[in-house]
Parts: sequence; C-alpha cells; structure tokens
Amino acid sequence: VFLAVTMFVVVLIAPPLIMIARQHMMM
Repeated sequence: VFLAVTMFVVVLIAPPLIMIARQHMMM
C-alpha cells in the first residue's frame, strides 16, 4: 500500500517539477 501511495503522490507532484525542469533547461 505504501508503494502505491508513493507512486500516486509522485504522479501528482511530477508535472510541476517537469515544468520547472523545462524552464531551467530553457534558461
């Protein structure tokens, strides 16, 4: 269950982190 919850949280948090990473790559 813990692993499933971790995966769920990662999926929720991943998009903003990807956007920030892209912004840093653009810079």
